[in-house]
Amino acid sequence: MQITHIKLESNTLGLQDQQGITEVKTSQGNIYTVSQVAMMINKGIEFFYTTVWNSHAIVEVVNNGDTQYIRTKGNHTRADNLLSLPKF
Repeated sequence: MQITHIKLESNTLGLQDQQGITEVKTSQGNIYTVSQVAMMINKGIEFFYTTVWNSHAIVEVVNNGDTQYIRTKGNHTRADNLLSLPKF
């Protein structure tokens, strides 16, 4: 599933936290929480991000203690491509 948009968590001042993706929107218009995406990826469903140059980056699940988050697999950049997507 292609991820086209992200939603970022808000801090106590109502400002978006640039590192905390809470939901994603796919090219089909479906909205999933990060937990739902992680569960689907762990079951073998592929999520990906496509750049304006049609580069394809696979999304992976990262476990950090009790917390799971998603990011793109390494593709010659240190930045997470997902954070460059439009917000909703």
